[in-house]
Amino acid sequence: MMKFIPLLLLAVSSSTANKPGSSYYESMKELEALEEVLSNIEEELDADFTGAAAVCDPIKFLNPKVLTDPETDCCANDMCGEGELCRNFRYALKCLAAEVQPRSKPRICNDELIPGLLCGVVGPGKRELPCLQLDEVSPKIIDHVETKCSSNADCMSKCRVYNHFLDCDEGNDFIGVFSALCEPIEG
Repeated sequence: MMKFIPLLLLAVSSSTANKPGSSYYESMKELEALEEVLSNIEEELDADFTGAAAVCDPIKFLNPKVLTDPETDCCANDMCGEGELCRNFRYALKCLAAEVQPRSKPRICNDELIPGLLCGVVGPGKRELPCLQLDEVSPKIIDHVETKCSSNADCMSKCRVYNHFLDCDEGNDFIGVFSALCEPIEG
Protein backbone atom coordinates (compact mmCIF):
# COMPACT_ATOMS: atom_id res chain seq x y z
CA MET A 1 0.00 0.00 0.00
CA MET A 2 2.89 2.38 0.75
CA LYS A 3 4.00 2.49 -2.90
CA PHE A 4 0.63 4.01 -3.91
CA ILE A 5 0.61 6.74 -1.26
CA PRO A 6 3.25 9.03 -2.85
CA LEU A 7 1.38 8.99 -6.20
CA LEU A 8 -1.89 9.76 -4.46
CA LEU A 9 -0.29 12.53 -2.44
CA LEU A 10 1.35 14.01 -5.51
CA ALA A 11 -1.99 14.08 -7.33
CA VAL A 12 -3.74 15.64 -4.33
CA SER A 13 -0.99 18.20 -3.72
CA SER A 14 -0.86 19.35 -7.33
CA SER A 15 -4.66 19.63 -7.61
CA THR A 16 -5.04 21.54 -4.34
CA ALA A 17 -2.05 23.80 -5.00
CA ASN A 18 -3.60 24.85 -8.31
CA LYS A 19 -6.93 25.86 -6.80
CA PRO A 20 -7.67 29.57 -7.04
CA GLY A 21 -7.28 31.20 -3.61
CA SER A 22 -5.26 28.32 -2.10
CA SER A 23 -1.85 29.03 -0.76
CA TYR A 24 1.01 26.58 -0.71
CA TYR A 25 0.76 26.45 3.11
CA GLU A 26 -2.94 25.46 3.02
CA SER A 27 -2.19 22.80 0.44
CA MET A 28 0.54 21.34 2.63
CA LYS A 29 -1.81 21.26 5.65
CA GLU A 30 -4.38 19.36 3.56
CA LEU A 31 -1.64 17.01 2.44
CA GLU A 32 -0.53 16.33 6.04
CA ALA A 33 -4.13 15.59 7.03
CA LEU A 34 -4.45 13.15 4.12
CA GLU A 35 -1.17 11.48 5.05
CA GLU A 36 -2.49 10.93 8.58
CA VAL A 37 -5.77 9.48 7.29
CA LEU A 38 -3.92 7.16 4.92
CA SER A 39 -1.57 6.09 7.70
CA ASN A 40 -4.55 5.22 9.92
CA ILE A 41 -6.16 3.23 7.11
CA GLU A 42 -2.91 1.37 6.52
CA GLU A 43 -2.64 0.50 10.23
CA GLU A 44 -6.22 -0.78 10.23
CA LEU A 45 -5.55 -2.91 7.15
CA ASP A 46 -2.41 -4.34 8.73
CA ALA A 47 -4.40 -5.19 11.89
CA ASP A 48 -7.06 -6.93 9.80
CA PHE A 49 -4.50 -9.34 8.37
CA THR A 50 -2.52 -10.03 11.51
CA GLY A 51 -4.98 -12.04 13.57
CA ALA A 52 -8.05 -10.06 14.46
CA ALA A 53 -10.93 -12.50 14.87
CA ALA A 54 -12.90 -13.19 11.71
CA VAL A 55 -16.54 -12.32 11.50
CA CYS A 56 -18.85 -15.32 11.47
CA ASP A 57 -21.05 -16.38 8.53
CA PRO A 58 -24.79 -16.64 9.27
CA ILE A 59 -25.80 -20.11 8.09
CA LYS A 60 -29.14 -18.86 6.76
CA PHE A 61 -27.29 -16.80 4.11
CA LEU A 62 -25.14 -19.66 2.80
CA ASN A 63 -25.78 -21.27 -0.55
CA PRO A 64 -27.93 -24.41 0.04
CA LYS A 65 -25.44 -26.37 -2.10
CA VAL A 66 -22.81 -25.75 0.60
CA LEU A 67 -25.11 -27.23 3.24
CA THR A 68 -25.85 -30.36 1.23
CA ASP A 69 -22.38 -30.91 -0.22
CA PRO A 70 -21.18 -34.49 0.50
CA GLU A 71 -18.07 -33.05 2.17
CA THR A 72 -20.08 -30.95 4.65
CA ASP A 73 -19.51 -32.45 8.08
CA CYS A 74 -21.02 -29.80 10.38
CA CYS A 75 -23.82 -27.25 10.50
CA ALA A 76 -23.12 -25.82 13.95
CA ASN A 77 -20.02 -25.21 16.05
CA ASP A 78 -21.03 -27.71 18.74
CA MET A 79 -20.97 -30.50 16.12
CA CYS A 80 -17.17 -30.21 15.98
CA GLY A 81 -14.55 -31.60 18.32
CA GLU A 82 -12.82 -29.85 21.20
CA GLY A 83 -11.08 -26.66 20.04
CA GLU A 84 -12.67 -26.82 16.58
CA LEU A 85 -15.27 -24.63 14.89
CA CYS A 86 -17.59 -25.29 11.97
CA ARG A 87 -15.94 -23.29 9.18
CA ASN A 88 -17.10 -22.16 5.74
CA PHE A 89 -14.82 -23.51 3.01
CA ARG A 90 -17.12 -21.91 0.36
CA TYR A 91 -18.02 -25.34 -1.12
CA ALA A 92 -18.68 -27.22 2.14
CA LEU A 93 -18.75 -26.72 5.91
CA LYS A 94 -16.01 -28.51 7.82
CA CYS A 95 -14.65 -28.69 11.33
CA LEU A 96 -11.28 -26.96 11.65
CA ALA A 97 -9.14 -25.89 14.61
CA ALA A 98 -10.28 -22.48 15.87
CA GLU A 99 -6.89 -20.81 15.37
CA VAL A 100 -6.26 -22.08 11.82
CA GLN A 101 -7.06 -19.64 8.97
CA PRO A 102 -9.73 -17.57 10.77
CA ARG A 103 -9.88 -14.99 7.94
CA SER A 104 -10.08 -17.22 4.89
CA LYS A 105 -12.30 -19.88 6.49
CA PRO A 106 -14.82 -17.95 8.66
CA ARG A 107 -16.70 -19.79 11.36
CA ILE A 108 -20.44 -20.37 11.26
CA CYS A 109 -22.34 -18.06 13.64
CA ASN A 110 -24.62 -20.66 15.23
CA ASP A 111 -23.24 -22.81 18.01
CA GLU A 112 -26.23 -25.17 18.03
CA LEU A 113 -27.94 -26.90 15.14
CA ILE A 114 -30.97 -25.02 13.85
CA PRO A 115 -33.95 -27.43 13.98
CA GLY A 116 -35.27 -28.35 10.54
CA LEU A 117 -32.16 -27.11 8.74
CA LEU A 118 -31.44 -29.39 5.80
CA CYS A 119 -27.77 -30.16 6.15
CA GLY A 120 -25.93 -33.25 4.90
CA VAL A 121 -24.04 -34.15 8.04
CA VAL A 122 -22.28 -37.49 8.27
CA GLY A 123 -19.26 -38.89 9.99
CA PRO A 124 -17.98 -39.98 13.36
CA GLY A 125 -18.49 -37.79 16.40
CA LYS A 126 -21.72 -36.21 15.19
CA ARG A 127 -24.52 -36.13 17.73
CA GLU A 128 -28.04 -37.38 17.25
CA LEU A 129 -30.88 -34.98 17.91
CA PRO A 130 -33.24 -36.10 20.69
CA CYS A 131 -35.34 -39.01 19.43
CA LEU A 132 -39.11 -38.84 19.09
CA GLN A 133 -41.69 -41.38 20.23
CA LEU A 134 -44.08 -42.37 17.47
CA ASP A 135 -46.98 -40.82 19.41
CA GLU A 136 -45.13 -37.46 19.29
CA VAL A 137 -45.17 -37.50 15.48
CA SER A 138 -48.07 -35.86 13.65
CA PRO A 139 -50.58 -38.29 12.11
CA LYS A 140 -50.15 -36.37 8.84
CA ILE A 141 -46.48 -37.41 8.79
CA ILE A 142 -47.23 -41.02 9.75
CA ASP A 143 -49.93 -41.32 7.06
CA HIS A 144 -47.98 -39.42 4.37
CA VAL A 145 -47.73 -41.19 1.01
CA GLU A 146 -43.89 -41.12 1.18
CA THR A 147 -43.67 -42.59 4.71
CA LYS A 148 -41.75 -45.87 4.54
CA CYS A 149 -41.22 -46.82 8.20
CA SER A 150 -42.90 -46.52 11.58
CA SER A 151 -40.11 -47.86 13.82
CA ASN A 152 -36.37 -48.43 13.73
CA ALA A 153 -37.08 -52.16 13.30
CA ASP A 154 -38.33 -51.36 9.78
CA CYS A 155 -34.87 -50.10 8.81
CA MET A 156 -31.31 -51.36 8.82
CA SER A 157 -30.33 -48.15 10.62
CA LYS A 158 -32.77 -45.50 11.90
CA CYS A 159 -36.27 -44.43 10.95
CA ARG A 160 -36.11 -40.64 10.79
CA VAL A 161 -38.76 -37.96 10.98
CA TYR A 162 -38.17 -35.78 7.93
CA ASN A 163 -40.16 -32.59 7.31
CA HIS A 164 -43.32 -34.30 6.03
CA PHE A 165 -42.74 -38.07 6.19
CA LEU A 166 -40.87 -40.93 7.89
CA ASP A 167 -38.12 -42.82 6.07
CA CYS A 168 -35.09 -45.00 6.74
CA ASP A 169 -31.70 -43.27 6.90
CA GLU A 170 -29.63 -46.28 5.83
CA GLY A 171 -26.49 -44.25 5.18
CA ASN A 172 -26.77 -42.30 8.47
CA ASP A 173 -26.64 -39.20 6.30
CA PHE A 174 -28.93 -37.16 8.53
CA ILE A 175 -27.46 -37.67 12.01
CA GLY A 176 -27.89 -34.38 13.81
CA VAL A 177 -30.19 -33.05 11.09
CA PHE A 178 -33.47 -34.93 11.54
CA SER A 179 -34.59 -36.77 14.67
CA ALA A 180 -34.85 -40.54 14.64
CA LEU A 181 -37.69 -42.46 16.24
CA CYS A 182 -36.92 -43.67 19.76
CA GLU A 183 -36.57 -47.34 20.48
CA PRO A 184 -39.83 -48.70 21.89
CA ILE A 185 -40.09 -48.58 25.65
CA GLU A 186 -40.15 -52.08 27.10
CA GLY A 187 -42.64 -52.40 29.83
